[in-house]
Amino acid sequence: MNKTLRRLLRDWAALVGAGILLLLGVSTVMAPWILPYGFAEVVAFPFEPASAQFWFGTDEIGRDIFTRIIYGARVSLTVGFVSTSIALVGGIPLGLISGYRGGLIDTVLMRLMDMMFAFPAIILALAIIAVLGPNLLNAMIAIGVMQIPLFARLVRGNTLSLKNQDYVQAAIAAGAGMARILTFHILPNTMSAIMVQFTLTFASAVLVEAALSFLGLGVAPPTPSWGAMLDTGRKLITVSPLYSVSAGAAIFVTVLGLNLVGDALRDALDPRMVDA
Repeated sequence: MNKTLRRLLRDWAALVGAGILLLLGVSTVMAPWILPYGFAEVVAFPFEPASAQFWFGTDEIGRDIFTRIIYGARVSLTVGFVSTSIALVGGIPLGLISGYRGGLIDTVLMRLMDMMFAFPAIILALAIIAVLGPNLLNAMIAIGVMQIPLFARLVRGNTLSLKNQDYVQAAIAAGAGMARILTFHILPNTMSAIMVQFTLTFASAVLVEAALSFLGLGVAPPTPSWGAMLDTGRKLITVSPLYSVSAGAAIFVTVLGLNLVGDALRDALDPRMVDA
């Protein structure tokens, strides 16, 4: 663990990515205290230009765009974390059982995962939301369910490799049951790969949430969402260019930070890496 931490601290990409995520996290938590306006508060005339008072100007109603960008981060980060956690909780048990038991169980579970992979992510999410209804909770469930195969396939691959290791075979010979072997011998040795996948899937979830909100299937107004702001700004691009540009930049920076952290974790946790 100390070696991993040292590698991360020497990696500029990891530090930049972590800095972006830390800044976003602190900003969203402290928003009610550090921002002078509420996200739904009308503070000026519509389409005020960027200024020292309104950094990105105001929107079509007269709300501060910068304030709504910061509050919009709450939605994106919450959806990203919750939906990725749903995928994690659903995918890990499926991958462990499939990889360890093999046979018919493995075949059935993996073919189900293949069927889910066959659908484009956004189409699958739209289908789930069409059944459950368009709101933020259902969007998180839809995004989480569509990403379950990513964790299931990852954990299954690791389990297939680990179940033949000597320490697992020794546990089986000692009479350990499947639940104990999976929980205490196989799962801990897959956590590094799961951590990397979590950050990369988190980034994907932020993008899908923005796409759903862009289509009007995410959070309900007046709560700000980067995807919804991007859609509104697109229609008003000639009147207020910063409207859509700022929302798009927020999505870009967040996904960049998550990908930088994910790539750095992958390199730092690679057992083939050696300290310089």
